[in-house]
Amino acid sequence: MALLYNIHENLVNSIFFSRSRLSERKGNKVLFNLIIGILAGYASRYFGNALSSVLTGKYKIPKTDIPVLTFILLLLAASILIGIGRQDGLPFILVFGGGIGFFYKYLWAICKKQYTVVKAKIKDRKDMNNEI
Repeated sequence: MALLYNIHENLVNSIFFSRSRLSERKGNKVLFNLIIGILAGYASRYFGNALSSVLTGKYKIPKTDIPVLTFILLLLAASILIGIGRQDGLPFILVFGGGIGFFYKYLWAICKKQYTVVKAKIKDRKDMNNEI
């Protein structure tokens, strides 16, 4: 058993801590949690269909609850992954990243719309300055 623990310990250290002790820096922990959260949120759209096909026939779960259940399960898996990586789990950052990953299409549409509005305002200001 001790041999398996040592192998696991060496594997985790070689994968996650091979570059200049990244775990000692707070910013890297936040970024790691954010990226894992974004990936979990993004993946929940694709794992929802598989989970729906498994659960719909066996259990009486409404189809509207499947995306929420998928999102929760993938965030749980992400927190386990963070624990395996021996990173400090930052739940707010993880859930925030998950929200970004889950709602990225809506956020991207809002950003594009705001960009076009700001671009039009800048163009109008330039036109007004050129007239004067």
